[in-house]
Amino acid sequence: MTGIMSETLFAESTLRGCTSCPDTVKSSTPTSTHVGSQSSPGGSYCTELSVEDDRESPSQSPWDIHILREFLYQCREPDIDENSEKLLLRSFELLQRCGYSPEDICTVLAHASSYFLDAYDECGADMDTVEVGNLMVLLLYIAHSYVLDETCPLGIWHKHLFNGYCSLRELDGAIVRFMALREYILRLDDDELEDSYDSLICEWRRSQGLLDC
Repeated sequence: MTGIMSETLFAESTLRGCTSCPDTVKSSTPTSTHVGSQSSPGGSYCTELSVEDDRESPSQSPWDIHILREFLYQCREPDIDENSEKLLLRSFELLQRCGYSPEDICTVLAHASSYFLDAYDECGADMDTVEVGNLMVLLLYIAHSYVLDETCPLGIWHKHLFNGYCSLRELDGAIVRFMALREYILRLDDDELEDSYDSLICEWRRSQGLLDC
């Protein structure tokens, strides 16, 4: 691989697949190696998640498509392939299955889109479409760990979204390298966050037939 996923984030990734990981992993606090916690919404649901690993036909709801379109727009519509779009839809499904509200998910996406712009400006020219898609999902994990009080463990994200792309250890290392890229600052400017969130939640409301935005 080239670009930020290999040289800056996924430095040791070989794309040869990886061994199975446990459904739960011990996650440290944001001041340690990576953001995240051991807690999860809905009790043990996230640690016993049963997400269909259907790479060809991920579950989709109307609002998933609306949100994906807006999220990619906020990311300045990078060049990604169909598989990367499916990977993003599966990540949205994971967040829904964990019990997060649309408002929570839109807040996560607002942060992730801002993080992506920084990462892509740094090394985007050297990244292929597969790298871009996996980077976006990595940033969704980081954003959800920063924004939400209860998080879905990294092992679950790896098992259902990254398994076959990189190892759990490489994924953890990529998080550390991205945090260093942002100098460990994950907070967004209030105005930036509000504008991004408003656009995302508006798309969700439109998908529900609530055209008051």
